[in-house]
Amino acid sequence: MNRRIHKHNSVLFSLLHSLAAVTGLALCLLCLWLSARGGISRLLALHGRVTAQLVSAEEAVRLSPADPEARYARTTALLNVGQTKTALSELEQAVALRPRYYGLWLELGRTRDLAGDNAGALTAFQQAVKLAPHYAQPRWQLGNLLLRMGQVDEAFAELGRAAASDPILLPNAADLAWGAFDGDARAVEQVIRPQTDSARIELAILLAKRGKAEEAIRLFRAAPQATTVERRRLLSELLTTNRFHESFEVWLAERGGHSAPLVDGGFEQGFKSDELGFGWLRARDTQAVRLVLDPQQPHTGRASLRVDWQGNSEPATSLLLQLVVVKPRHSYRLSFAARTQELVAGGLPVVLVIDAESNGRALAQVVTLPLGTNGWRAYATEFTTGSATHAVRIIARRQDCTVAGPCPAFGKLWLDDFVLSQTANGSERGFRY
Repeated sequence: MNRRIHKHNSVLFSLLHSLAAVTGLALCLLCLWLSARGGISRLLALHGRVTAQLVSAEEAVRLSPADPEARYARTTALLNVGQTKTALSELEQAVALRPRYYGLWLELGRTRDLAGDNAGALTAFQQAVKLAPHYAQPRWQLGNLLLRMGQVDEAFAELGRAAASDPILLPNAADLAWGAFDGDARAVEQVIRPQTDSARIELAILLAKRGKAEEAIRLFRAAPQATTVERRRLLSELLTTNRFHESFEVWLAERGGHSAPLVDGGFEQGFKSDELGFGWLRARDTQAVRLVLDPQQPHTGRASLRVDWQGNSEPATSLLLQLVVVKPRHSYRLSFAARTQELVAGGLPVVLVIDAESNGRALAQVVTLPLGTNGWRAYATEFTTGSATHAVRIIARRQDCTVAGPCPAFGKLWLDDFVLSQTANGSERGFRY
């Protein structure tokens, strides 16, 4: 009897064990099937979102109706074919499935905004900000909506925080502020509230573009840690709008604040190939013309500039040029030293001064340099600036030839010790390197 009971229990245990194994296998197969189904759904959802193919997105929803990714893919495809109302319903379902993800609330806000539902968009953007308070895009979208709804102060509070999180947004935020406050530079600065030197320079660049050079330079002064690249961008904008005195201040900041308008008149510092703004600019060497800093027998100091001519060249090309800040309605004297060696030229070398703001109007009598061989000589010319002249260009080049055809030059010219002096009532004040 006991043997029969034991045998019966063994059979029952074996059946239960087999049933458990079969159940486990079924569950495993079910999991594999669901996983494969979910994977296929995600793949279709990705394809539908990237290509905006409605068929792929709808199949993804059919396979995984509770997957917010599939719902979002269908939203994208529906928007692509202009079914905004249906897309909005689909997106709301995606948000309901994943309510803690700020990105879906952000898309819901955009879609409601597209549908003209400002109140609904506002709620969605506010929820996105609540879920991701340190991210830029939710605040940026909320700020733009508030601005269009006429809530200016609240709008720029959000736009300012967005720009603080993502500095790339600052120029756009400043542009919006410029329009909202009718070009009031102070109001723009107050609502943008730049907190870093980089942000201050970005705002300064925008103000410089808008013709607000004084406000731009004030922000520049408050940004002592600005990078060289940032300063050069601001310098470029100020030069473009002919704000030469402000440009000179920015340019000097990289050079220790040297105050003389005519820079390196004795050619002691050399040339920089990427020079922007002030200091000497030189023409590139060619087969016919070459410029060299020559330490042999300078007029004073360690070097002078030597120009070597070896054939035909364009005489109107500026070989040497410097932009110099000046004051309107003031008189100046430009002096320098020069010597020549075996110089023969169809067009004589000259030094001239032109107005930087009047398309090249000459301000000074052209100083013509002699041919042949001559030792160091002093030369000078005087000029008076106009009522709107804030900068001049000092240029060394050749005169045009008097006959058509090639205009060659051969020999050498040395230049040294350029000095710019402001003259008034018989007195003279020197500006020199």
